[in-house]
Amino acid sequence: MPGPPLSRPCTALIEVTQRCDLRCNFCFASAGTTTFPDPDLRQIEGWFRRLISASPSCNIQISGGEPTLRDDLPDIIALGRSLGFRFIQLNTHGLRLARDPDYVRRLKDAGLSSVFLQFDGVDDEIMQTIRGVRQLERKRAAIAHCAEADLGVVLVPVLVPVSTLQASARSSTSPLNTFPRCAAFTFNRSLTWDAFPNPCQRRPHDHPRR
Repeated sequence: MPGPPLSRPCTALIEVTQRCDLRCNFCFASAGTTTFPDPDLRQIEGWFRRLISASPSCNIQISGGEPTLRDDLPDIIALGRSLGFRFIQLNTHGLRLARDPDYVRRLKDAGLSSVFLQFDGVDDEIMQTIRGVRQLERKRAAIAHCAEADLGVVLVPVLVPVSTLQASARSSTSPLNTFPRCAAFTFNRSLTWDAFPNPCQRRPHDHPRR
């Protein structure tokens, strides 16, 4: 007898660049470590068309690298909406959203549904330890600009091993006692997959991906 039908994807992640303007200690995408060119709109359209034919109700998350490094990101979003995708979310660190409210409005006008915002805690010392830069005020500005454009925001912290955080704190000026103040460190864990080239065999490791 034939087996059960394969389920359709409910969400697809589209990586539109491998570039990034941060060098975080923890990166799920190993962004900024390669020199691959950005896919052009024609290639992205091909991905969209394959997805819409396989799963017409699929949600899209645009990611990278840092997708806001692309000036044509509004065009990518508009393309996806024109092909029938009803929900398109942006995965971003938010730094361009903080400094460029016009860009935020262009994303909204193109059809962006919401922003999946990297947000590791409510203390700048935590961001310094994990991301290497103090950016709390820029995160607040990004959220404010999204609110002005009527864009919903999902805050996305990363959970890292305490031993690694201690080592990072010892090598910087960040006091380790900021860690307990960030109760939001409960959602995403830093993982390494590269030991298992077959995706069906991948297993997480507890050390961070550099």
